[in-house]
Amino acid sequence: MDNTSHASFCGDSPFWDSDLLLNSSYPKFTQCFQDTALVWVPCGVLWLTTPLYLPYMSHVARTTGTHRIPLNCFNMLKTFLVLLMVVVSVVRLVRDVSKDDVTTAQYISGAAYIATFLLVAVLIQIERNRGFVTSGVLFVVFGLLVVAGLVPVYSGIMERVSS
Repeated sequence: MDNTSHASFCGDSPFWDSDLLLNSSYPKFTQCFQDTALVWVPCGVLWLTTPLYLPYMSHVARTTGTHRIPLNCFNMLKTFLVLLMVVVSVVRLVRDVSKDDVTTAQYISGAAYIATFLLVAVLIQIERNRGFVTSGVLFVVFGLLVVAGLVPVYSGIMERVSS
């Protein structure tokens, strides 16, 4: 990627700066890294495993004779919370769009979150219809989202403390 396209994609922030990470008062990741790798990896895991997971669910449902789980408070709560995450992601994206210095990476990361959470809501309903109570795939994805989400939280806290 040449400098012009990188500048339009990530703004002034380089993708990786080992000096900033290792030789500062606290470890800092660049904004470009936070907007790309820390978003795309967890979301990408779900999007890449879903084409394999859907046939697996159908196969298990057919061979084990599991039955559809009726709607209950737990299923509705899971779906409601994921849809709430979609709304929060939309609000974050709209807030980012209203700023002056928004990079393409921020648009794409916001859209990736929205699409991923919508896919999670669909998968929750498909799992319920196939008789799955829990999902290892969603557990791994949400675990990755939490770990990746700790970096911006940590960076925000350290910036407030140091200023």
